[in-house]
Order: sequence, then structure tokens, then C-alpha cells
Amino acid sequence: MRHAKKINIAIIVIAFFILVMICAELYQKRYHGSDVYPVFSSFRSDPSGAKVLYESLSGIDDLEVGRNMRPVKEIKNPQETCLLLIGAGHVDQDTLEFALSGGRVVVCYSTFSGQGEGMRYSGDKDGRMLSMDSRKELLVTTPKLPVKVVPVDKMQKEAGLKPFHYYSSVYFKLSSEEWSKIYMMYGKPVMIERRYGSGSLVLCGDSYLLSNEAMANKPSGNLLVYLLGGRKKIIFDETHLGAYKELNIIWLINKYNLNWFLLVIAVAVLLFSWRSLLAPSDLNRPLDEADITAGDNDSLAASAGLFRQDYKKWEMPQLCLDEYVGSGAGKRLSSQKLADMERAAGMYRSLDAYNEMVNINKQRETFTNDNPK
Repeated sequence: MRHAKKINIAIIVIAFFILVMICAELYQKRYHGSDVYPVFSSFRSDPSGAKVLYESLSGIDDLEVGRNMRPVKEIKNPQETCLLLIGAGHVDQDTLEFALSGGRVVVCYSTFSGQGEGMRYSGDKDGRMLSMDSRKELLVTTPKLPVKVVPVDKMQKEAGLKPFHYYSSVYFKLSSEEWSKIYMMYGKPVMIERRYGSGSLVLCGDSYLLSNEAMANKPSGNLLVYLLGGRKKIIFDETHLGAYKELNIIWLINKYNLNWFLLVIAVAVLLFSWRSLLAPSDLNRPLDEADITAGDNDSLAASAGLFRQDYKKWEMPQLCLDEYVGSGAGKRLSSQKLADMERAAGMYRSLDAYNEMVNINKQRETFTNDNPK
């Protein structure tokens, strides 16, 4: 019976570790494929992601490249930072205030975004109200995509910008002369820039130009240099795509590489569960609270008393027999069986003595069932 319990526990332990390994493998494959991340995320390595640009910029020694998964207002040193919002659906107030503080913000709207968005107001440090006085509009007739958009003459000469493929019908309707037109499509601006407080704001109606697929098709280096604006710190924002990093216990474990800590906790819980299964529950109860009734409870009560005392191993068979005889079940033994069990208790090997007493007791129970009288 005890051997069978050990086998069951071993099977449970093995099954537990197999389950953990399967879950870890599925987790790794899921995130290695990167399809769990939104389109235009810098974590995504397929054609619709922006990981190629992120890793390419990370390889430049003079640049500090990172990702932002916390509120934009927590980003430090905006005067030295270029914040990239790739695949954005809109521009929130925190992003505008980041530009007001001296940061450079490049917003590339999602290829799948529609018209709207604009006329947001913010106040600079001098109390002046500034507005994002532009609005996204759609061409009346959707052209055959992609469309080759061209830079204005001024930007072509000064920054060396070249045409690129544009996969959207979005253009910007401007209501202020503060905006500078950078790229045009059918005479309408698709990329614009303006000073915003002590910083700058660049808007583009499409995000394809910064995607992995575009990076693989001879991207324009001059365009990338222009977008970054000479900043030494480049931040890829992920919050506008719904990716946030909560400052909880899991974040602390990942930050300080304490994954082994979780492993230790899991092993400790597993060992505690194993011990609970192996040890009889009555062994943890006071001796005077143990059940003193006929049956299995008598054996547990007797064992509890023995395990709490210090005896030599060769004395254990006789002590077990004495406890058993003193219990309710032992009083039903016949004199013959009692004598046989006492003789077995005197055997040299304690384990053999115990097994022999158990066999004698079982023979008594079989005999009683066959001969009720």
C-alpha cells in the first residue's frame, strides 16, 4: 500500500514537471514568432513590424535606443530624445506635452487609420496655447497603391530627400502657416513638420516607410536622418499600441534577473505538498486528540505515540505490538495469534519482524471471515 502511494506521488511529480516544460516551450514559441504583438510594433519581426529599424539603430554606437512601455510623461531628458510613434491611431495630450518640453516627436499614422484627428490644444511653458492645427483627410478617389510621393523642392535640396512608396490615401488639411510641407501626393501634403513649443512635431499619414518590409527594400538613409532630427536618444513608443509595463513583482523579478527565485518557490511548494501526502495527518495532531477507536485510526494513534519517542530500531516491533494490543483492535486478538505475533516480534531484523506480524494479523482476519463462529 505504501509502495503504491510512492509510485503515485512520483507520477504526479513527473507529470508536474512535464506540464511546466510544455508551458515554457509554448510560451517561448508564441513570443518568438512575434505575431502576438500589434502591427508596427518594434517587437515584431515579420514584414508588418518595426524590429529591423530598432535593431539597426541599436547597432550605432553614438545612439541610445530603447522602447517605452510606460506613460510618455515619465521619459526623461526630452530635449535629447526623438520619440517615434509608428502605427499610431491618434496623438494624445502627453505626447504633445513631450514636444512642448523640447522633445522631437515623429508620428506615423497607421496605414489602416481613417480621416479625423486634429485641433488639439496645449499650453507651453510661457502660457501660450498651441494647437495641432491639422486634420487627416482621405482622397476622394482612392488611388492605386502604392503611390510614389515626392519631397518638396526645398527639402529635396537641403536634406537630400528622395521619393518613397506610400500605402495610404491619407493627406493633411492644414489650417496654419506654422506647418512645413515635406512630402506631397497629388499636390496634397502627406508628411508635415512644425515647431511645437521648444520641440518639434512631424506627422506622416503612413507607417509603411518604417516597417520591416520597407527596410528590406533599400530605405532612404537621408529620410531616416531627417526624421530623427539629430537626436542621440531614440525611443520607440509601444504604449500607443496597447503595450504597457506594470511595476509589479513580476517586473522586479525580470529587472533583477530573479527567475531562479520563482524556481526555488515552486520547488519548496512541491516538496511541502510531497511531505503532506507522505505523512499521516494524525502525526501532526496532539496524542490525546488522536482517535482511539477500532480500525485504522488505532494504528495511526499508536504510530503517533511511537514516532514522538526515542527508541532503538530493534525495539520497534515489540513496541508496535504493545501499542496495538492496547488499542481497541488489539483486544480482539486470540491468545494463539498474540503468542505468534510476540514470537515474530523477537526476530533479529525489525522489518522482517513487522512484516511477519502483519501477515499473522491478516491470517487472523481471513480466518475470522471464513469462520464467523
